[in-house]
Parts: sequence; structure tokens; C-alpha cells
Amino acid sequence: MKVLGANVAISIVVLTTLLVVTGWADEGPRTMRPITGHARSKKLVPATEARIVVRHGVFVESGTGRNYRPLGLNYFEVGDVGGGHIEHVALNPGFYDHVYVARMMAQAQEWGFNTVRAFQGYSVGPQGVVISATAREINPAYMANVIDFLKAAQAHRVHVIMTSDWSPDSSWLASIPLPTESQCDLAPQPGGSLGSNALLLSAGQVRIRANLIVQMIAAIRRADPTLLNVVLAWELQNETSFDVTEWPFNQTSGTYRFADRTYDLGSDRQKQTLMDAITVQWANVSADAIHRADPAALVSDSVFTFAAVGRIGPGSMSQDKTSDARVPVRLLALAGTHLDFVDMHTYVSKGHDRSFAANAEADLSSEEWETLKPVLRKAGKPILCGETGLFRDEFMSPDGRGLDKPLALSVLKEHIRTLKGAGFAGVLYWSYGSPNCTSEDANPPMRYHPYLMSALTDVYCP
Repeated sequence: MKVLGANVAISIVVLTTLLVVTGWADEGPRTMRPITGHARSKKLVPATEARIVVRHGVFVESGTGRNYRPLGLNYFEVGDVGGGHIEHVALNPGFYDHVYVARMMAQAQEWGFNTVRAFQGYSVGPQGVVISATAREINPAYMANVIDFLKAAQAHRVHVIMTSDWSPDSSWLASIPLPTESQCDLAPQPGGSLGSNALLLSAGQVRIRANLIVQMIAAIRRADPTLLNVVLAWELQNETSFDVTEWPFNQTSGTYRFADRTYDLGSDRQKQTLMDAITVQWANVSADAIHRADPAALVSDSVFTFAAVGRIGPGSMSQDKTSDARVPVRLLALAGTHLDFVDMHTYVSKGHDRSFAANAEADLSSEEWETLKPVLRKAGKPILCGETGLFRDEFMSPDGRGLDKPLALSVLKEHIRTLKGAGFAGVLYWSYGSPNCTSEDANPPMRYHPYLMSALTDVYCP
């Protein structure tokens, strides 16, 4: 369910056509199969229960110093939280499935994986992250599900990356100043004209995202401090971007004042510089709050590439021939922040009439790879590919009756070889599959296509 990084948009379309199934076999009968029925990787990633840290640009176990290669998959579920609102609900009360999660973690371990990236909810109500907009605590039922999820991961020696697309409406979280925000230029009001840009510019929105993580850290520590070791990282936002149809980037003239500097909104270069400045401020003030709550925590952020949304690269807004309003935050800007590592998503695709190999190179090129790589190395920050995968419609068999499995596996493996060769510390597949997925989903779920796991383990664990 991943097209050009639009998780929820695609999920909404797919959700309306999915059948609720409980099948586990690779495109076989829709009946429950034991885990031992799947192909098993012979090249297992070393499992660990230690806290993972970054040293000299490498993920390592805190106690032993042994290298840790994040390999694994993404987990999500979308559902109607009321009134036709389709949102991420994998951890939400009324949607969370302990049995399903336990099986996923067991399979992840069996396949040789050590990392699961999970999407948090953001709805408000009895099934939400907070029960009401004025509530003064995280919904205890939601937090119980988070604890259960981490325990399931711990039981199978898997680490978890927590990410989110949006934030709950919470006057409580919005009212708590962040430790270093006095040094920032944050908009005092939510600012309807800012649209999704408010996530990075509005004081309330920036506080909610960071404070939710801070409060979750405190709740995990109260429930079981060892579970903090299970959290590989807190990702500030999934595929962070600016919207050029919203203020101030919808302006083609005039100026914008930010952090004691004036930017010319008629200039692509200055608009990009403004985006970079906002990105750095947002990442720093958020990471500072999380690091203060848990000094050993890793904090990250993820992006889709400029090429994935039909853009040339940074600072090319007026030249880009695309209908996509999103501009990803710049990895080069994130490299200079207080984040511990960065995450770039790239998929196997013939997008924009390129070959599979050319598409991977276009993704890297649009992210200024030759400039970015030495900057990350100097900053001591690893780069992860937190989402990779393929699109079913590009890998159909000649008779059109199913997925061409050998071709899909071969091309995915070559794509991952490109990432490893470029210097990516690890990769996570999109996706394991949600409880209501089928083998015919747009992005083949690994739950139904377990042979695809060897594309990761064969490359990273030869």
C-alpha cells in the first residue's frame, strides 16, 4: 500500500476493496498455517536484547559494541475510527490484534529479521491515542497495546521503530513547552493556512509530536524499563514534507520572515533555504526533548525522494513537472541536526518511464547522494532505508494471472544491492501486511510472499 510515499491515501483506496482474511500461506488457501510452513532464511541476522546505539556512524549493541544491521519490515493497519475517517489504527483499542502481532514477530525472527517499523495512531476518542482533546494522559488502553507490542517484539528479539503520519488533537500535549523551544521561531497559533506545514512550523503541532513521544517514554519506563531497549528509534514523522499549495510556499512573490532572516518567496533557491532552516529547527527542538526524556534514545526522521514525486531535486520547485504538491525535507539539512540517523525510502519501480535500475539511481541522485554521503559520514550518522518494496502491477506474469515471483525477487534483490553498495546500513520491506490484506495487494505483503525476505538477507547477510 505504498505509492510515492502516500501511505494513507493509498490505504484508503485499498481498504475499500480488501477482503478480511486469515490466510498465511504463500498465495495458497486462505487458512491458518503454522509458521514452520514458510521458507526459512539460513542467513540469520544476529539477534540481541541490548539497547542499540550509534557509534562512529554505525549501529551497534550498547554493551558488546557488535554491529547491528537493521533488517526487517513495516507493520501498519488502517481502519475507520468513526465518521468515515480512515487512519492508522494498528495499535489502537478495538483494532489491535495481539495474536496477529505475536505471529508477525515470530515470523520476523524466523526469517532472520531484527527490526519492525510500526505506525502509531493519531485519532481522538475511546479508540484513540487520547480519549478527548482535553485529556491529560495518553489513553491507557492505547498505551497498554504499545506495551504489549513491545513485549511481543522483545520475546522474539526484535527491535521496533515507532513512526507516525499525524498527531492527535491534544490541548495537554500542545501546552507543554519543549526544553529548547525558547531558541526557536515557532508560530504561536495552529495556523489553518499553513496546512500540513504546521507540523513543522506551529508551536502547538511541534509540541504535540515531541511531547507524545516524551510521555510514551515515561509510560514505558513505568510499565517495564527494559522495554525501552526494544525501541530502536523514535521517528519524528513518516516521510516528512512541505506542501507547496499551503502558506508560505504557495507564494511566488513577497517575503517571509523566519528566525531573524528574510526569505524571497519568488526565488526557488531561497524557498529551499527556508525549508532547510525550518527543518533544522524542527528536528533539533524535537530531538532535544526526546533525548532529555531518554538520553540513550535514538531519534530519526524519514523522507521519500524528490524523484519519487517527479521533482528534479532541492530548489527546483518552479522547474518541476509534477502535480504532486509535496516537497520532501532535504536529507542534507537533516544531516546537520541533532537526529541520530536518517531514513530514505526508495522502491523498485519503473516510475516516470525509467528502468528499474535507473529509478534507483534517480532516487539517489535527486537526494544529492555524492554530496550527502560524505556529510553523513563526517556527522557520524547512518542512513537507513526504512521502506523498500515493489508494485505488483509491474511484475505480473506473462499470462497476467499472478505475480512473476522469480522476476520480482531478482529485481528486488538487485535494488537492495544498490542500496547496500551506496552505504545504507539496512533495509525494511513494505510491508508485512495488515490483518485485512490479501496476496493481491498493490505492494505484495511478505506475509503472503515470504520468499521475498531472501532479497534482504542474501544481500546483507552473505
